[in-house]
Amino acid sequence: MAQITPSPDAIAAMVDSIRVFDVDNENAFNKSEKKLVQSLPSKTFILFKMGQPELDLLYRSVKHLWNGMTGGDPEFKSENDEDAHLDGAYWMLPGGVLLSGFNHFQTAKSNKLLICSMLNINPLIFEKILASGDRNDIISLVLARGGVRTLISRKNSEVVMQTNESSWPWVKNKLERMYHKNKIAKILDLSKHYDGWTSGILIRIS
Repeated sequence: MAQITPSPDAIAAMVDSIRVFDVDNENAFNKSEKKLVQSLPSKTFILFKMGQPELDLLYRSVKHLWNGMTGGDPEFKSENDEDAHLDGAYWMLPGGVLLSGFNHFQTAKSNKLLICSMLNINPLIFEKILASGDRNDIISLVLARGGVRTLISRKNSEVVMQTNESSWPWVKNKLERMYHKNKIAKILDLSKHYDGWTSGILIRIS
């Protein structure tokens, strides 16, 4: 399967996460990997100066470091993939990133560094909520900061997206462009208690 290169926003967020991890975990990377970390470009350079070939090459280095940091490859799927190939649970993040996984809690947990970086969540707060054991609290936090909880059934030609009000405009635009027969949004009132998929005002998109 060909490498999927994430958006510049996502790569920049991963680079920030790697730098923070390197500072907090002095012996995590070997000597050559530390040199690689030090050679990573700035966020501004990634966002505004790099073309696609350079981003592809950078992502190879970032992916290697990420594997050493987390023990696995980042689970990226491009938002621009054919919708017909998408099936299951995803977090949709700003910048055209879909994080896939078995369920939304596990995906948020296994990608916590990236999610905290992209959504500007304090990692200590994330860890504290994670330690509380309430899965809905973590999901609610990601939703409140702009992540979109997405469930796609290829078999039923259905997509459901749960979002906060501020993310609603780009969620609506995304849903309108998807091929699925049933397209559903659930818009959250963040002042109310989050209770999983039952939360939110239901809107069907034609």
